Amino acid sequence: MSNLEEVRLQAIRFLARREYCEKELTRKLMIRGASLESARQAVDELRARDMINDERFAQALVRVRMSRGYGPIKIKDELRQKGVSSDLIESSLDFENDVWREQIAGVLERKYKNAPPADYAEWAKRARFLQSRGYSTTQIRESLGDFVAPG
Repeated sequence: MSNLEEVRLQAIRFLARREYCEKELTRKLMIRGASLESARQAVDELRARDMINDERFAQALVRVRMSRGYGPIKIKDELRQKGVSSDLIESSLDFENDVWREQIAGVLERKYKNAPPADYAEWAKRARFLQSRGYSTTQIRESLGDFVAPG
């Protein structure tokens, strides 16, 4: 991309498909051939027109990932990888919120139909599954409880 207008139009095309944070859009424009200076200038102009908003991006990503059953740790890592500031990440994710308890209960219901684990190996398997989804050890223990042998 040779001039600022082309870079700005490409950025608008990207934004028409989904939300982007500033750093992610800047990187994507540079991959498409924009210089760092023109990519930053285009992103700055779009931010001034409120077409790019990191807070809106973070909230949208949290909603989408939560709807897919992901926990706060995984979402936090993804936001960090995309270049969202730590302060904004912390304000977007409330780790102690009751929403996460409801979320983890829904994930367990969909996956295991609320059937209790038959043995410790099954309990551990469920705990590993939840951990891979991005839930904390505290959240996992609260949702699964301690293993109690049936009988």
